[in-house]
Amino acid sequence: YREAQAIVKKKHDTPNQTPLAPPPLAKGGGEHDGRIWWFVVIIALELTSAFTFFLPTAQGMVLLATAGAMLVLAYRRPASAASLLLIEYVIGSKGALLRFGGDGLGHGGVSLRIVWFAAFMLGWFGWSIRHKTYRDWVGYAQDRCVYFWLGALLIYAFVRGLLLHNAFVFDDANAWGVWLLLLPALDLAHHEANALRRYVPRALTAALVGMTLKTLALFYLFSHLPNGFWLN
Repeated sequence: YREAQAIVKKKHDTPNQTPLAPPPLAKGGGEHDGRIWWFVVIIALELTSAFTFFLPTAQGMVLLATAGAMLVLAYRRPASAASLLLIEYVIGSKGALLRFGGDGLGHGGVSLRIVWFAAFMLGWFGWSIRHKTYRDWVGYAQDRCVYFWLGALLIYAFVRGLLLHNAFVFDDANAWGVWLLLLPALDLAHHEANALRRYVPRALTAALVGMTLKTLALFYLFSHLPNGFWLN
């Protein structure tokens, strides 16, 4: 910032000009405040998952509401939506903090990860059409042909799994489907690089710290509470 300010002063020869306004984060506290907001999101998601675990209808309604929020966020601020998606990948284990159409015992239905993934992809696609970033997609393929061969292989494996009636084909597709995030990742890195640098590190820091604290808390509870407590 100081170097940029010196260049502007030298170019325009205005030593008495009022200094440029400092960037927002230079005022102090911005980075910490950003992490706090991500912590709030993580805590809200964890508590919602815990309190609706045995209430499949309520959990499904909450999941649909969060999916709508993800869709709108991805359309308006895709870098923030991508950060939220990364948080879920860190704290969400198998991606089922919330389920739509589950049995109330943690089985069946469509998981939060799949719903958020679809909502993000749809919202980001709308954003790319709105800002005409799709014009650069062909250029992303340069020197990255290996990823497209990998994609073709994954699609072949998915179709083959369907034909063979593999019971776990959708679980596997949920994991390997992350490959599809390559295109929005390249697109956002090209057009929203500053926003990604601002949001992603803070979001991932909050997710890693939150996951660590949750793991330590559960380890303590499982190792100190009597067996009868868990059975009841």
